[in-house]
Amino acid sequence: GTGDWSSDVCSSDLVNGALTSLNLYYNQIGDEGAKAIGEALRVNSLLTSLNLFYNQIGGEGAKAIGEALHVNGVLTSLNLYNNYLRDEGAKAIGDALHVNSVLTSLNLKFNYIGDGKAALREIAKYRPSLTLEL
Repeated sequence: GTGDWSSDVCSSDLVNGALTSLNLYYNQIGDEGAKAIGEALRVNSLLTSLNLFYNQIGGEGAKAIGEALHVNGVLTSLNLYNNYLRDEGAKAIGDALHVNSVLTSLNLKFNYIGDGKAALREIAKYRPSLTLEL
């Protein structure tokens, strides 16, 4: 690759659709990496499981992933455990849950989410197929 993580992801199998599961646990991709993943998720038609556990993703990265979830119709499992989403990121993911009906497993534990937890729990009430971990 080019050495630029974001460029490498966007030109990788994630965009090309060859992966069904991606584990990026503890890679510290941050918001920039999450934005690249968000772009790739918009066009990927095979990835069903994405693990972004402990990657220093903040609100901006969560917004990019949330926007991708608006149009992605295949991802069923998303693990964002132990990042820095806060309420801003939680709102972006929650907004996506209003339109995304395929996600069945979402882990947002240890993300410094305050008031946003109540809103997410409310959304989850209307999504009985969704396992939400806060």
